[in-house]
Amino acid sequence: MSQTGGRPAQETFTDEAQCRSWIGEYLGRWNIYFTVNRTKEGVNKKPKKIDIQAMRALHVDVDPRAGEDIEEERTAILSGLRAFMLASVQN
Repeated sequence: MSQTGGRPAQETFTDEAQCRSWIGEYLGRWNIYFTVNRTKEGVNKKPKKIDIQAMRALHVDVDPRAGEDIEEERTAILSGLRAFMLASVQN
């Protein structure tokens, strides 16, 4: 989405080099949003739940508690996430 307004630029990629090139063109000038999951064929907009074809990954935002040691918080956060991960998505 342009920082100055206007219509958002949208693209779907299957080629990593094309994706990196597109990001390089817009990085620092536009807000970039993405989805980690596969969308249905032809979706070239912010997908709604109905547009998701398959889940490949979970994208979460977990913040450390204010005032706590950052390394201890990272360890606790990762431990908590790993405890709930499905066997099919673990490395």
